[in-house]
Amino acid sequence: MGPHRAARLVGPTVAAVLVLVLAAAPPASASGSWRAIAELGLTEPGRVACSSSTCLALANASIDEAGATGAWKTLYTVKGSGTSSTSFSDVACDGPLCVAVANSSGTLRGHSVTGPDAFVTTTGGRHWGTHALTKVRGATSTQVLDVACGGPRSCLAVGYYDGPTSSGGVAWSTDDAGATWSGQLLPSGVVGGPLACSGAQQCVMASGAIEVTTTGPGGFRAVTTPHPWGSRTPAFQSVACAGRSACVVAGYATPSGQPCRSRSCLAVLLASPDGRHWSAVALPRSLSGQLVQVSCASATRCVAVGDAPSSDPLGGTSLAVRGAIGSPWSALALPRPTTGEWIGASGVGCTTDGRCRTGDLYDHRGGQNFPYTMAGPA
Repeated sequence: MGPHRAARLVGPTVAAVLVLVLAAAPPASASGSWRAIAELGLTEPGRVACSSSTCLALANASIDEAGATGAWKTLYTVKGSGTSSTSFSDVACDGPLCVAVANSSGTLRGHSVTGPDAFVTTTGGRHWGTHALTKVRGATSTQVLDVACGGPRSCLAVGYYDGPTSSGGVAWSTDDAGATWSGQLLPSGVVGGPLACSGAQQCVMASGAIEVTTTGPGGFRAVTTPHPWGSRTPAFQSVACAGRSACVVAGYATPSGQPCRSRSCLAVLLASPDGRHWSAVALPRSLSGQLVQVSCASATRCVAVGDAPSSDPLGGTSLAVRGAIGSPWSALALPRPTTGEWIGASGVGCTTDGRCRTGDLYDHRGGQNFPYTMAGPA
């Protein structure tokens, strides 16, 4: 089995020359080292979100939890039937509030189950409630892609819709800790994509161009971003924000928007001190591959993970970098297995005190993949 990926919707690229030099303090020195944790059982943690002390990860139709050192344990499982299915796409936390979003389809207890849902906890994962994301006027069908929380009561989820005469981006917001959600179509040309919030009304979304809101989901507007990758087309897969407005976007760039399957795939990071002005982050020159998720304990302590292309049909070798928003980043050395090689991490999350966890990672030995995760300092 190989690493799994949440689907991402990528819009057209908006390129611009940005005359701005970002200045940031060097990364804080991290104590301790990263270590591998064997994952026994059926869980395969993927996309990760952390609160102040613990982390949650999405694994198939379940939500897992882990502390700083232990293995992931199943915290919540969606109970369906043989004719219904739920597929999680993203998870976000702010303090005790965590929201996982998913798309459901099929029939459950004799009723049609189709559309996006939010799974909400305000107790740090001890108790969960399920809330259907409301139907949106003008949309005949919707799917949710990403979610972000900018406070203990405020979250924003984005996705896309199909309608009778048009299709495009859609957003849902809550200001009562996920109890109720309101939805609306995004402006024409604005497509839902990877999302992060640094406040209740300050969110950043990456969708080919970078888009930002200060007034809620209806206020998204395009912000031009640098495009220093020549003929390569960027595909953004994750956004993280730290402090009031410092944010970083992770992804990859390939010729003509091709999937990341060859050495021409280039890992990409963009950073901003204010959510409006963006600059490309310098990465090690030898780095190739894709970054699938980035997380920040603070503006000076961020980690991004992904995988590098490989001839192995099961996946590429693991890729990890860390640094400060606005400064060059360096490769993060992960412990190597005694035999075989690590195959791409699918997610990473960092707590506010600087402890990080990856999603699934595989030690490839003898033609088989053995699941592991990593834990270490930002």
